[in-house]
Amino acid sequence: MNKLRERKLMSGSPHSMGRNGRLTGNSLVFFILLAISGPNHAAAQSTPQAIDPTGPPTSEDPALDLLSRDQYSRRQQATLKMWRDRERSREQVQEAARHPDPEVSGRAKWILRQWRRGAMPDTPPEIARLLQASDGPAAIERLLEGGQFTAALVAVEESAGTLDRESIQTRLASALLRRFPIYAHHAMSSDSLLELLKLVDLVADSKELALCRVELMQHLGMPVTADNLLPSSASLWSPAQRAEAESMLWIVLGQEDRAIEVAQKSVGEDLLLTCRMIAGRWQDAAADSARRARQSEPASFDHARFWCQTLIAADRSEDDALRAEAISELSREVDGANATEMQEELEIASELRWKCLAGHGEVQAALKIASKSEPDAAASVCTDSARVSQAFEVLGCPLDRVDIELDKWIQQAIEAQRGYVEQDLAPETRRMLALMQCLISIGREDAAWSIAKGLCDSDVSIDTLRLREFVLSSLTMTRRADWAVLLAANETDQSLTPQTYSTLARILPDCDMMSLEVVVQAMSGILRNSSVPSRVLAASQLFQGELPQDFDRTRGFRQLYEYVTGPAPYQNLRGTALGRQGMLANLNLVQLFARHGESTLAMQCLNRLVQNRDAKAVLFLAEQELGGGRSEAADELFQTVFEIIQQQARDADRLSGTEDVSLAVKAKIGQWLIARRNGDELTSQELEREIRIALCSPSLRLRSTIAEYLGTLEEEAFAKEVFERVLPVVMFGNDEQTVLYDVARNYAPLVREANPEDAAKWFDLAVIGTNSSLGFRPAAYVTLPLFVRRWSIEAAISAGDEAAVERHLDRILQLDPLDIDIAERLLPKMRTQGMAELADRALDQIMDLGQQHTAQFPFDAMTSNNLAWVAAMNERRLDDALALSQHAVFIEPESAIYRDTLAEVLFLLGRKQEALLIERGCLIDDPSQWHLHEQVEKYTRALDDNAG
Repeated sequence: MNKLRERKLMSGSPHSMGRNGRLTGNSLVFFILLAISGPNHAAAQSTPQAIDPTGPPTSEDPALDLLSRDQYSRRQQATLKMWRDRERSREQVQEAARHPDPEVSGRAKWILRQWRRGAMPDTPPEIARLLQASDGPAAIERLLEGGQFTAALVAVEESAGTLDRESIQTRLASALLRRFPIYAHHAMSSDSLLELLKLVDLVADSKELALCRVELMQHLGMPVTADNLLPSSASLWSPAQRAEAESMLWIVLGQEDRAIEVAQKSVGEDLLLTCRMIAGRWQDAAADSARRARQSEPASFDHARFWCQTLIAADRSEDDALRAEAISELSREVDGANATEMQEELEIASELRWKCLAGHGEVQAALKIASKSEPDAAASVCTDSARVSQAFEVLGCPLDRVDIELDKWIQQAIEAQRGYVEQDLAPETRRMLALMQCLISIGREDAAWSIAKGLCDSDVSIDTLRLREFVLSSLTMTRRADWAVLLAANETDQSLTPQTYSTLARILPDCDMMSLEVVVQAMSGILRNSSVPSRVLAASQLFQGELPQDFDRTRGFRQLYEYVTGPAPYQNLRGTALGRQGMLANLNLVQLFARHGESTLAMQCLNRLVQNRDAKAVLFLAEQELGGGRSEAADELFQTVFEIIQQQARDADRLSGTEDVSLAVKAKIGQWLIARRNGDELTSQELEREIRIALCSPSLRLRSTIAEYLGTLEEEAFAKEVFERVLPVVMFGNDEQTVLYDVARNYAPLVREANPEDAAKWFDLAVIGTNSSLGFRPAAYVTLPLFVRRWSIEAAISAGDEAAVERHLDRILQLDPLDIDIAERLLPKMRTQGMAELADRALDQIMDLGQQHTAQFPFDAMTSNNLAWVAAMNERRLDDALALSQHAVFIEPESAIYRDTLAEVLFLLGRKQEALLIERGCLIDDPSQWHLHEQVEKYTRALDDNAG
């Protein structure tokens, strides 16, 4: 058979190559069969005789010699051999791909194409089929899911210099971000961690992946040096990206001086500031920031930014002179000569200035700035910093005019909003919402309700949103968030938006938007002829543990169960058809049944979810089994969770995200706990190693989630270790929008008891980062620094450092002169450390100001009660405490909490019988409160002792 005839046979064969040299049909499987069967089988496909593949050469060119043998079977065998032996044949194949003979170049190009997609002769058949169905970057991702890291490495290396190189790197980096724990599991199972490390090294495109690589190196016992600190892919990074990653890595490795050295050589001064802040080099940071501030253009944004940085650093380095200079500059009136062309920059600078001043105790200076441009924000700061009387002045709504002019103010706000040209809240509307919050804070709920109801009932919209949405959102930031449910369930309005459901879901326990929508839909069948708002009210009451009106308990819960687990079609409240691919039930609905004592339905619902392979439900059941001491059943369930998450990615259309993958890591943690409790040391060590390698993930969100989870399992040391790897990285910022605050607010409470100084440090750095954020309510710039100072003062009390205690105490009382928390918890601790005089002075200041407040705002029962409780906890000013407590009970006689405070004050005054009678009444009203049981026992024991 001549060559021409053989080529025609190849082109028409079901195992043939197409015109572009690409395998078609079952060709890849055919080559895999060749690899398995060996040369004789390959030869037998075209001739009954075994052919010697090392026959005489036909050309001086080795590639041509191999790929243009006289017989078809030899060419096929040579193609397979070169495909398999990439290390030896790569240069020959690349050379052959440029050969003028179309068959030689076609075969060589086909081999290159297979390498670039990661297809190798030893690829498992199921992976080979997936590779055939995919091409380019998607195909390589399939290799990771199959644990074929060597093949993936081949694909990445072969893509160098091609058009696909960048897309492949991006795709693999994204896959590693989403699915790293699964890949780590595959790598450990096949002893290919080194290959996974090499892959990360080649595709790393971020500092998070650079950290992942360094941590893998550490797990593999490889030294980390200045020469190998960055991945090889960093050669393609910008100088700024390299400097940031290098500095961050040195910080994580505990080499702060080297990090600062790198930052000093970079062009970005902000990078140097970040390194110094983490290292606590505040004096150097203050000096540099002051230099930049003095060189900046007055009234510019940079001027404000640099002076804020100066204040931050000077305050922490206790440089009083520089601190005073920064405060003076930030408080200075801005020249409005160029206000027209610089309006936006001036507004941003103004906001930055007042936030920074407020957070550093200069609240009055901050209010002076904010009152001019953001009076609603200024009022919010006043309300949450015990300056509520000033809030009414800022808003231009004197309290003594509220009852007279409130209706007029509400109508003015509605009309102003109706005519407002921008797609935003009008200043008059913002003023009313701020006034509503102020009135709630002082107990004037009648007037606050009038504002909420008046604005909600209006027909005004902002863009596509009703004004009601803004009112409901505003209420969630007050102690009357429950009003949002009542206002949402307004019978005059049958159109409830997704925003309404989202707001309600945030304030209801164990609820999300989907769960709420499902229960509302179910109410249409349970409460016949009910309106949409009444269904919303009923659903909200069920989530709160209350039974709605006309809800038949016996029949209603069974109907709800059947609806959420049955086959009925479903449409959400926006009219989007969701179909019935899965049940509507979820863990939130399991909790709803349990909250109402419907344990049988709760367990049935949970079992249905487990049968449906709902990973969250299986994990929940596994945790229940583990808590009940049923280790064997728990272990099987944990393994099922991991298998579910692993299986999800095998569907080409459904690669799961980091939330699902976190469930897989949690399942491994569960198995680790079981092995450790069972004394299986070998399995425990293996699982712990896998968990730690999984936590090399470049996803900081996943790491933080797992750290929180470890904390809930009382694995504080492990959780702390994970958090402390994440914190420096998020300090530099990251693409996942995992801001430092999100991590620090979970880390700080975890370590506060054992290490309040560390809690204060990282939360302080997090609070500093909020200055430039738009996602925090204005009062946060006072309340968040309070947490830092509280933890700092705890550390100072423990160390017996009275000077530091006094300094932190002064700042706390600057931020909030009525800080109840410090008065309740920390003043008694100060007394035990010999700082009684300082504690008494602080208590007197708080009580005196508190009495003025309650005289001015007599309906504020909560503040009266809190002050009375603080005095009781300190066993000081008890006569004043009695008057305050009696006043709170007079205003809200139904409150068991307020009556409990009164009982405690009476008890301390020696009126034990009265205290016991009041406490027993509290217990009848609220028997679920364990504190009340303890108080009754304490008072009874004291009376018995006196009688004895």
